[in-house]
Amino acid sequence: MSFIDNYIQYSILSPSAVSVIGFSSPPNPWNLTIPSTVTYLSNTYNVIDINTIAFKNCFNLTSVSIANSVLTIGQAAFYACTNLVNAILPNNITTLNDEVFLNCSNLPNITIPNSVTNIGYAVFLSCTSFTNIIIPDSVLTIGQAAFQQCINLTSINIPPTITILSDAVFFGCSSLPSITIPRYVTFIDKDAFLSCPSLKSVTFDGNIPSISPSGNFGVSGDTAYYYKGAFNTNILLSFFTYVKCIDCPECVWKCDKNKWDKYKFSSVGNNPNISYKQQISIKIKTTVGGSVQYGSYYLGKPIQVNYLGRTEGQLGGSGAPPRNKF
Repeated sequence: MSFIDNYIQYSILSPSAVSVIGFSSPPNPWNLTIPSTVTYLSNTYNVIDINTIAFKNCFNLTSVSIANSVLTIGQAAFYACTNLVNAILPNNITTLNDEVFLNCSNLPNITIPNSVTNIGYAVFLSCTSFTNIIIPDSVLTIGQAAFQQCINLTSINIPPTITILSDAVFFGCSSLPSITIPRYVTFIDKDAFLSCPSLKSVTFDGNIPSISPSGNFGVSGDTAYYYKGAFNTNILLSFFTYVKCIDCPECVWKCDKNKWDKYKFSSVGNNPNISYKQQISIKIKTTVGGSVQYGSYYLGKPIQVNYLGRTEGQLGGSGAPPRNKF
C-alpha cells in the first residue's frame, strides 16, 4: 500500500515503517525535507528507506535534507537531479549505493557521513560542479567510476583505509592537480587516472602498489614522490616523467637520457652488456646497505643521482677505487 504526503510518495513496509518510493507534482524549486516520521490514517510510521530511483530526473529538486532515521538510500535515488545544489545525508547510512547522485551536475560538494563504509559504482559520476571532496576514514571501498568525469574537482583525499583504487575511479577528473596514494593501497586498477591531464604530482605514502598499465598516469612532466625505504619503487619509471624521494629531494630516478649519457660512469656505461634500463636501475639504488649486480659489475655502495645529473658513490668490483667524478 502506498500514499502521498507533502509531494512525497511512500510505501508501507510494516506497521511501523515506510519507504520513500517517489514524488508527485512537487513545486519548482523544491526544497525537500525527508522526515523521520510520517502520519497516514492516524498511524505514524518511521521513514527508514529511500527506494531505487525514487527521485530520478526530478528537475525541480534544488535541495534535500534526509532525516537520520533513513538507513538506506537506493540505487540511482537522485539520478540526474541536475538542479540539485545541496544535499544533507543521514548519519546512519553505511553504503552510498550505485549511481545515487550520478549526473547531479550542479551539486558543488557533499559531506559524506562518518558512518559510510562503502561508496558504490558511479555514485558521483559526472558531478561536474564538485571542487573539493573529503572522504572520511570510515570508507573501506570506493567503487568503479565513483568520481568519473568530475571535471572541476581540484582536491580529494583518499582515506588510509582504502586498499584498491577501482577501475576508472577518477577517470576524466581533468582539473585534479595532485593526489596522495595511501600506504595500504595494493592495486590501482585500469583507467583509474585516465584523462587527468592536470595530474602532475602523485605522492605514494607507502610501498608502491601494483599499477595497471592501462590508462594510469603518464602526463608529460609529471612527478611521483615516494618515501625512503618504500618497496617496488622501480615500477614508477614506467609511468612518470620524474620520480623523487621525499626524504632525499635531489634524488631523481628518471632523468633525461641525453643527460644520463653525458654523466654516466664510464666503467659501467661503456659496458655493452649493461642496458640503459639497468644503468638507470643502478643509478637509483639509494638505500644504504643495498646492492645491485649486473654481470660482473657489482655496486657495493649506494649510488645517488641528483637533479643536476651528478652521481656520487663508489664503484665496486675488481678493486675499483672510489669515484666521485665523471
